[in-house]
Amino acid sequence: MAWGPQLVDEAGPASRRDASRDDLVGFRNPPVVEVVAAVRFDDLPPTEALALAEFWRARLADTFPNFAVQPPYSAPVEQFDQRFGIPDFSLDLSSIPPPVRMWLSNATGDELVQLQPNWMACNWRKVSPDATYGRWQARRRQFEQIFGDLHGWLRLRGTPLSANQCEVTYINHIRPEAGLWNSHSEAHRIFVGIGEITPAAGVRVEQTESTSQFIFDAVDGGIGRLHIKVQPAFDQKDGSPIFVTELTARGAPPEPSLAGVLAFLDAARGAVVTMFSATTTVEAQARWGRE
Repeated sequence: MAWGPQLVDEAGPASRRDASRDDLVGFRNPPVVEVVAAVRFDDLPPTEALALAEFWRARLADTFPNFAVQPPYSAPVEQFDQRFGIPDFSLDLSSIPPPVRMWLSNATGDELVQLQPNWMACNWRKVSPDATYGRWQARRRQFEQIFGDLHGWLRLRGTPLSANQCEVTYINHIRPEAGLWNSHSEAHRIFVGIGEITPAAGVRVEQTESTSQFIFDAVDGGIGRLHIKVQPAFDQKDGSPIFVTELTARGAPPEPSLAGVLAFLDAARGAVVTMFSATTTVEAQARWGRE
């Protein structure tokens, strides 16, 4: 089931937006548990790909001392033509081993940097129940510092980065609220246009999930795609019902530079925040302390 309302960017065209402003809808106690700002770039040469660990030791190890290795992440590439929805298939017969993804975290585990030869991401994760989300400007500053540092470090080695896609993801865990909702059958109390089917006699809604896509205006006439997923789940600790919502805005920057990447990330974040507000109920937003 998909939402009906179209995405309207209340902040105005991205190309005219002041990135230092934060005048979108905010919440004093948002249900967000993870925020990701990521960039995909042209593959680094094999020699430079191997040197990414050196970049961690030289520039990141003091802040992100914990090092782990994960399988590489294959960032989806948005296509804005008739082939949308048809998955691309490719078979790599190269003898070169696949690159690994470095997983770098700070001492408390709430800040994470992921780095591989064609992709970088900065994550904030809610690792304790009383943790407070540091808002987008903090996420943006961290991304700008690390990606800018990586770009400069590689440029000195003769290999500048060329960004080709950006991504912002917000993951929310929406928990039961007394007087608002208590079971997965009550999705309509949280989300606009979801779970409002009137069943036949003797039939009841058990749970509802949703996947939707929207196109949004990005920067300088460009566009991006916003994916929204709502999935019923259960808390692993106490078994209580929750709704996991994932909003991902993705697309190409207006130019492959750091400035172009930041401009698209701001537009993507604006689309995520605007659409989260448009697709959740007034009653639910009141519980999260809409400002």
